[in-house]
Amino acid sequence: MIISIHFLTKTNVDQKVKTKFVLSLIALLILVVFTYQFLLSLPPKNLSITFFNVGNGDACLVRTPEGHDILIDGGPEGKNIVKKLHLKGVKKLNLVILSHPHSDHIGGLIEVLNEIPVNLVLVGSLDLSECDHSLIDKYNSFLEIIRNKNINIKCIKSKDILNISSKLSLFSIWPDPDKISFLKSNLNNQSLVFLLRYANKRILFTGDVEIEAQKEILNDFKNLSINADILKVPHQGSKNANFYPFLKAVLPKISIISVGLHNKHNHPSDEIIKSLKKINCPIFRTDKMGDINLIAINNNWKISTER
Repeated sequence: MIISIHFLTKTNVDQKVKTKFVLSLIALLILVVFTYQFLLSLPPKNLSITFFNVGNGDACLVRTPEGHDILIDGGPEGKNIVKKLHLKGVKKLNLVILSHPHSDHIGGLIEVLNEIPVNLVLVGSLDLSECDHSLIDKYNSFLEIIRNKNINIKCIKSKDILNISSKLSLFSIWPDPDKISFLKSNLNNQSLVFLLRYANKRILFTGDVEIEAQKEILNDFKNLSINADILKVPHQGSKNANFYPFLKAVLPKISIISVGLHNKHNHPSDEIIKSLKKINCPIFRTDKMGDINLIAINNNWKISTER
């Protein structure tokens, strides 16, 4: 670049030569940009998971070598998550999953649906009868966009299995529609909880489920394992989501806390940090580390962070 500037500032160079040089330089820059964008759009060589730093809320991108791009929740603000997806080279989403319609999960998804092509949206069973009107209105807006864009939508319940590809499947753990009625006063406990399974890798997504729902999950899965390599810690690490028997049953190798810096709720709680340390689980936090990237390599995970 310095050589280019020096060349252009030389007075003894013919103007036509300068013009050709500038045009050649512009063409080269355009080629570099398009090549970079093309390389970004290629599927990763290994399973790749990014927990985005979206402040207080959740947003996670899963990319497979077979070319499947999956977004779980969208954080509170749309422009932020759409920009992050574009920077990752995401041009379409095979699957969008909404854990539950609180604004810090659904907020960004509304703009994602408007800006990026989506094949399928996945939601859990919900009872919104005790929710405020603004939340219901936002969820209805979300559903309306799905209808207007003719996007497929599927509602899953506990113990349903969705086979996404020959290697990738989703096993739904919660909610159980028969048990939602007595948990409807707390929408967090209606969060979609599921295991994403790719080959021998298991990632547990928990939305914002709190202790009451975690107890029900353990009762329902006494004879089924919910063990996972990676745990997305429930509800930004709230003390109301700290149930040690649940964490012990999952026994993750890596825990991710998606949380905002200096948030007013003081998340994550000291209690959940102590519980995770008690099971010797490394903790990664978006408030301290920014975006958290995990790449599956053989039986291990390569982890890199934004800061």
